[in-house]
Amino acid sequence: MNEDIDFVPDDSASHVWTERDSELVEKYAAQLMSMSIG
Repeated sequence: MNEDIDFVPDDSASHVWTERDSELVEKYAAQLMSMSIG
């Protein structure tokens, strides 16, 4: 590990996690699960 280099994402690339994001992820995961089960 090179401790001199800190990973700092670009502002344009950074993404603030929101409630809506987690809802979308949960829906997507539920879809995948139902697809793999069914």
